Amino acid sequence: MKMTTESTETKMTTDTLTTMSKTGLQALLTPKDSVLLLIDHQPFQFANLHSHEPTMVVNNVIGLAKTAKLFGVPTILTTVVEERGGFLIKGLQDVFPDQKPINRTFINTWEDSRVVDAVKRTGRKKVIMAALWTENLPGHAGDPSLGRGL
Repeated sequence: MKMTTESTETKMTTDTLTTMSKTGLQALLTPKDSVLLLIDHQPFQFANLHSHEPTMVVNNVIGLAKTAKLFGVPTILTTVVEERGGFLIKGLQDVFPDQKPINRTFINTWEDSRVVDAVKRTGRKKVIMAALWTENLPGHAGDPSLGRGL
């Protein structure tokens, strides 16, 4: 006989335990369940950046990318209309020299099925996003990701 107890966050059976807890140790980001999405780190995106010194932002995102690579976290690179706005910043591309960024035409990252598919292919459920314009890009990207089981 198989017993099942179910709540909105945990489904437990006598055979398996599947936890989607948002508290405790299960809420922590780990390399085995995370994917990094780096959104539009291109020269033209830095043009109106006034919240932080651009060199510091570049160094931080390159450090984040190197850390993800070191810990084996799959990393997805994106650009938006790179023909007009420029390619991914060199230091970031140098961390992943064989990876071609997904060049989008949509502002909202999740409107591009190639990005969604790339994230899904990793099998990771915790999406870490980094972008220059956090009020726009991850905000737009984050909400739809919840409805996609990510």
